[in-house]
Amino acid sequence: MEKHEPDEIPISDLTNSVMIIKDSNSMKDFEDLLFRSQYAAVVGEYAAIENLLIPNDIVHLKKVKYLALSYLDVDNLADLNQLPITHLGFEKIKYSDSNKLIAAIEGFKNLKEVFYDQSLPKNIRDSIRIPNLEFTEGEEWVSR
Repeated sequence: MEKHEPDEIPISDLTNSVMIIKDSNSMKDFEDLLFRSQYAAVVGEYAAIENLLIPNDIVHLKKVKYLALSYLDVDNLADLNQLPITHLGFEKIKYSDSNKLIAAIEGFKNLKEVFYDQSLPKNIRDSIRIPNLEFTEGEEWVSR
């Protein structure tokens, strides 16, 4: 993931599954995105994220290749399958149906690598059938 200067990164607010992009023109060409629920980060509780879904606005960012999802409910992950995502990161995610999550991950046609923490268990990783897909454990993907 390319490093950006702080003044190059558009400001957005993510609260209760609503993302407000304050400078949408500067985001349309971004390839690297980290979405972290501000509510969960402030509260600091894993349980506080159960209703915060991936923002629907991400589908309009057609060039996203690196997507990190942190402190979010990923039940609507399949909504992003049309994006050219090659690297997908999960940190402190929640989901209600593991089969639905597996199908959503398998729906990314360009996916090469998944970064994960303990919230994406081994049985789910082992069930994902994408040839040559790499899995990397740890949070270093946030700083890439």
